[in-house]
Amino acid sequence: MTAASRIHAYGGVSAPRATNRRTGVLIALAAVLVLSPDALIIRLVHETPWTILFWRGLLAAISLTLAITIATRGHAARALRAIGWAGLVVAVFQGSGSALFVTAVTHTSAANALVIIATSPLIAAILSRIFLAEPIPRHTWIAVISVSGAVALLFSGSLQTTGLLGDVAALAGSVSIAAAITAIRHARAVNMVPAMAIGSLISCFAAVAFGPAVPQASEQGLLFLQGSILIPTAVGLVALAPRYISAPEASLIARLEVVLGPLWVWWVLGEAPTDRAMLSGVVIVTVLTIHTALQLRSNRELLPPSAPDQRTSSDQSPIP
Repeated sequence: MTAASRIHAYGGVSAPRATNRRTGVLIALAAVLVLSPDALIIRLVHETPWTILFWRGLLAAISLTLAITIATRGHAARALRAIGWAGLVVAVFQGSGSALFVTAVTHTSAANALVIIATSPLIAAILSRIFLAEPIPRHTWIAVISVSGAVALLFSGSLQTTGLLGDVAALAGSVSIAAAITAIRHARAVNMVPAMAIGSLISCFAAVAFGPAVPQASEQGLLFLQGSILIPTAVGLVALAPRYISAPEASLIARLEVVLGPLWVWWVLGEAPTDRAMLSGVVIVTVLTIHTALQLRSNRELLPPSAPDQRTSSDQSPIP
């Protein structure tokens, strides 16, 4: 999925020194920059969504498995078993979210797709209330209502166009990512990076049913760059950033993808966002930024005086 809605899987940490904070900010920025061309690459590959999804999922699964094997010194199987049933739920929803993201980007504008998918943290708050009995603060309800209005504005601009299918896929993808976030919150002590590998493999297998093809030679390099380098690197950076800064801070930086992703597409392909997309994007990014800042302040107020810099991961999401 996107870096803007996905820094949720990898556990809480403390970062007592300013040097650590700078390191964390740089890592989070790097994660956004690495993943920001994702939508552009999908647009540049002139294949069916299922072909893109198959090779994207297969290459990402292989690369992530190799990375896990190296990180665990050959104990990848143990790491995969450690995710448990919650990890399998995360993998299923992450895989479906990836499929829906590719569908969205190939059927609507990149701006619409990224803006809609960025709403997943707020949807996750609602799901966490339903399934985990977590309370929803007043400022979250205000954010949900505001963002819902912005998404409705986006949909109103697609009702008479072929982009409606992409907008619906993006919204379904946002719900899928939110479900993965909820499962991660249920088992927040578990490292869910292996679930990302399984989810990529699930999306690959799902594409098989629709007859993926071998891409043209000119596009194989793009798919290799996306699946074997950009996605695994982004997963690693997203997992590393919360060791140095809080999850809300990392999530705040990740909002940049909503801006950078459409800019890449605009610059390379000349696809300018519509006025509705820009207005909705400004509203959603502003609301999410304020919401995250309030959450960050609330977290700090709850910390005991003896541990002013401890942080927990609570607003992150998996990569589509």
